[in-house]
Amino acid sequence: MEERTKKKVELPLCEPLCSTYNFLGYDTSVLHSNPSVRNWYMNEIFILRCTTKFLKGEYSSPQIHLLGSTHYANPYLEKIVYPMKYAKGYINSIIKELLNDGYYVCFLDIDDYYLEGKSWYKQRHIPHDGMIFGYDNERKIYNILSYDENWLFRPFEVSQRSFEKGRKSMFERGRYGKIIGLKPKNETVAFDAQKVVEKLSEYLTVSSAVSSQTGVEMTVGIAVHDVIAKYIEMHIDGSIPYEKLDRRVFRLIWEHKQMMLERLKITENALGLDSSVSEAYSALVADSDRMRMLYALHHAKRRDSVLPTIRNMLIKLRNTEEKLLFEFIEKAKGEKKNEAVELH
Repeated sequence: MEERTKKKVELPLCEPLCSTYNFLGYDTSVLHSNPSVRNWYMNEIFILRCTTKFLKGEYSSPQIHLLGSTHYANPYLEKIVYPMKYAKGYINSIIKELLNDGYYVCFLDIDDYYLEGKSWYKQRHIPHDGMIFGYDNERKIYNILSYDENWLFRPFEVSQRSFEKGRKSMFERGRYGKIIGLKPKNETVAFDAQKVVEKLSEYLTVSSAVSSQTGVEMTVGIAVHDVIAKYIEMHIDGSIPYEKLDRRVFRLIWEHKQMMLERLKITENALGLDSSVSEAYSALVADSDRMRMLYALHHAKRRDSVLPTIRNMLIKLRNTEEKLLFEFIEKAKGEKKNEAVELH
């Protein structure tokens, strides 16, 4: 495969909406050429979900996530998938060709052990993901976006040689992975205030579901907070040991609240509502950030005394959020009724 001659490519990055997991971070970092795709996330990505396996002692994490949030579900992201098992030695040429054409390159199942500065560099052989957004052929490096060895989500450089070592290491273990070229389509995505109001109602509905892919039982919506409160209680009573604490739980809750605040503000503006609900909701964003920091401190150095505080803050946040969002829905519906009367 002959590469088009280029010495260097570096595609621009956007600030991601969420970066609790690598794949959440890079999906919304690629929107520079079409920022309107952000509206798809505002219109669609509301619903927290988590599994309940840990309640039965089957797993140590609630696996908290945002329902339907990966690029697979986003119709406004163009995707080109290459299984690495069949691309083999051509994979680096394919990566560079994709970058030449403006595609960001997500990779799956590359061994972190060999990637300088990555989360498990020289610590553990683990198939992991990340996103390549540039290369420099003179310096023989890739620019990647991922969690680094200090667990910070940021751009940094790895050598192309190390990437190849990471690929071969996983091949030897029977893990072949894939690369995915990713870039926004040219379609303009409009913000849909009516859909937001409908989705808020859905979020507030306490429900459970079963994953169609795994068959795993999940809690969905605002009730996720109640399940996470039980998760913290199991850390308090020792049912889940400190060593198995999932560091990511409260970061996602914080990022979820940030997204909710952003869409509340946009909806208020779109419907001509006053800003009383978003102003009150901003306090929940601050509280979720405090919980995140307390939890991170506990992870860094065991402080069991903060766990009841975190649990109580979480329950208070859940109840306040429910009250504020019901109030917001009623205000939005009232505005629609007024519009209908005026039209009549």
